[in-house]
Amino acid sequence: MCVRQPERTQVLLDSFFQNAITISGGDGVIGVLYQLQRNDTPIAEINDLMDYADVNDGRHTNFPSLSLVDKTPDRGINKYQLKVVQLILSIPVLNSIYVGSRSLKATVITL
Repeated sequence: MCVRQPERTQVLLDSFFQNAITISGGDGVIGVLYQLQRNDTPIAEINDLMDYADVNDGRHTNFPSLSLVDKTPDRGINKYQLKVVQLILSIPVLNSIYVGSRSLKATVITL
């Protein structure tokens, strides 16, 4: 997105992410660190720490979301990204991680 007057512009960012995880061999903890980045620089993060119980059949699904108003966008082109930057596992066996729906919506607000 291009910003011509950063002093008069704010960007409302709404993100949504879906992940599904299957584990086996017992209970555990999974932590995922997500970052919202502007031009490869983190501007916000969510640390999602989850307790998981072993299931015989099925998977655990989580839907973290992050909303933010970027009050100081850079002049010129701004590239926003939602990234998973760290995965912390304290589980016996990780069978799979599935990343499903992803959404990042930007709305420009001119003051």
